[in-house]
Amino acid sequence: MKLERSREKEKEKYVNEESSFKPIKIQIPKNEYNLKLFDIYKKFKDEQVYNISIKDCLNEYDDFNYKILNNNTINLEKMKEDFYENIDITPLAEQEEYKNQMIDIIKNMNKSDIFSELPSLPFGKSLSDKEFILLLEECANFASFHLSKEKIEIIKNTLLNDHADVLENLFRKGKIKKDVIQNALLTILTTDNEKDLKDNFNLLDIKYSTATPLIELDFNKNDEYKIDRNELIQTFSSHVYIKNFQKTFEEFGVKKNEISENILKSNIKKYFENHYIYFCDLPEKIIAVTIHTGNIYMKAKYLEEYYNKKDKESQIIIREKIILNIGHELAHILLRTINIKMKNNFLIKSNNKNSNAKNKMIQFKDKFSQDFHELDLNESGNILDFNMFNKYYFGEIYPEESDFFLKIKSFTSIVEYNSQLNKIIQKEKSQNLNTQQVNKFKKLEDEKIRWCIRSRILRTVKMNKDDN
Repeated sequence: MKLERSREKEKEKYVNEESSFKPIKIQIPKNEYNLKLFDIYKKFKDEQVYNISIKDCLNEYDDFNYKILNNNTINLEKMKEDFYENIDITPLAEQEEYKNQMIDIIKNMNKSDIFSELPSLPFGKSLSDKEFILLLEECANFASFHLSKEKIEIIKNTLLNDHADVLENLFRKGKIKKDVIQNALLTILTTDNEKDLKDNFNLLDIKYSTATPLIELDFNKNDEYKIDRNELIQTFSSHVYIKNFQKTFEEFGVKKNEISENILKSNIKKYFENHYIYFCDLPEKIIAVTIHTGNIYMKAKYLEEYYNKKDKESQIIIREKIILNIGHELAHILLRTINIKMKNNFLIKSNNKNSNAKNKMIQFKDKFSQDFHELDLNESGNILDFNMFNKYYFGEIYPEESDFFLKIKSFTSIVEYNSQLNKIIQKEKSQNLNTQQVNKFKKLEDEKIRWCIRSRILRTVKMNKDDN
């Protein structure tokens, strides 16, 4: 107790010292101002990178959100209740029991001739520990029948050896991280896609995430640019998004009366009132993922950029990268909300009615070359991007583009929206645009493509003018 009081006194002393500090003001007569020097200095300060680590960014973000949650004058009761539940962990007396049951289920997976249907993982809610164990066993039975003996052994060895520490500590984690890991384990046992398998193995390795969801992000200290629940509802209920959601979902066989403007707006409002967006250290090539709980997990890199790149231009680019990625994930979410089969079972994948054995890809035009980028036609997020970006692939986002997307709520015509976007891209073609890290949207440092976990690029096709 004495040590604690001593620490508190030291902390209080530090705070008091900080608050009593007064910077020296330098007075310069107006006629002695060097405006050119001032402009250069301001540009340097605006572009200065402060190199706050990702972990420190997550902590600063949580500290800010905690202050909002702790404010009794703000009506966030449901969010507070969910926050208490998210930081709760499995009772100590049950941790060992559930861990042993999980490991035994994985160890006992063997090739079987007993038929097993695809298990049902409801979309939109978290699993209790008991529900997870029962479902994991069903998924193991499914894998034992549908996967080859070699694939089963690879999965078992990878989980039990390479990810032994993840299994050992799963039930010691709070729900935010535990939900992601459980989602990955269930997917690993039910997928026959190699990239899905690799992505979900990588998801097991996430080490940290925000404890609090996205409540408010204030860009450039301007209320006009703020992202909060109301802003998300208004943005994705805007004319451009609603029309492109409708156009997207029609490709997945949804009837027009099921995606009326009122129905979509109602579903969008319900989603943001009942689900959350977290930031975490997603694997390198994944920028966002929506899991069975309905919550979105976004790359912590965006928070690192948010806290380190303070100039107005970068702040708007970062803002729009976050918004556009939420929109991409929302396409997956809304389709699952509308499609009853997919809502009842998260393990069922979307299927574009235009997809067949010979046609499984959609071609995005490169903004500045004759190349085409081919993405999976069966992913609703890809189709939404194709419509939202007027068929262009956005590997980077530049200042004029981010300013354009910032004003998306003001458009009342899709024709006008596409026309203005096309003019911006044509204008950029004649400019020698400088790509900084903050411009990168769906590209990595080595120019490889990033993806939403359900929307990966398949290949890039180089075309000459005649082919085009």
